[in-house]
Amino acid sequence: MYHFKKFLSVSLNYVYLIILSKVFRTPIKLRFPKIEAGFSLYIKKGAKLDLNNLNSRKNLNVIINGGELSFGKNCFVNNNCSFNCLEKISVGDDTIFGESVKVYDHNHMIGDGYLVDKNNFLTSPVTIGKNCWFGSNVVILKGVNITDKVIVGANSTVHKSICESGIYVNEFGKLIKIK
Repeated sequence: MYHFKKFLSVSLNYVYLIILSKVFRTPIKLRFPKIEAGFSLYIKKGAKLDLNNLNSRKNLNVIINGGELSFGKNCFVNNNCSFNCLEKISVGDDTIFGESVKVYDHNHMIGDGYLVDKNNFLTSPVTIGKNCWFGSNVVILKGVNITDKVIVGANSTVHKSICESGIYVNEFGKLIKIK
């Protein structure tokens, strides 16, 4: 029974994406992605989405507000991940996201007196290389470029580019290469 429910969920999400692409005339590229239950998609005019053959577990949240989100071949996204895109987020082939990973290509603008502007943003593209792995609860922020073959440990925040392959962990608020 479990396998039938999983098959039904994946099939319905695939049909949902096809209908969205036709109704909104939004370029959504699909190469048989496997997306389980709880898929949430918000797309605004001008957005582009390329899921390739993404394999995703439950509760994938995708918001593309006029931006472009693309996944390479054979990427995996675990439960409760979120991709929030106003400009561009691109993910290389064979990249893995642990549970509850969040990726943002923007920040709210902050005015005088530290007032946060709810409607205006600073954007900068996020590029993630091939064969990367992000542990649970990793947050990737705007303007970050991550090279191929990078592992980032759980509960880390990536706010600067990573230009060298290796294993990185968050230690006292800093991302440090340990291997």
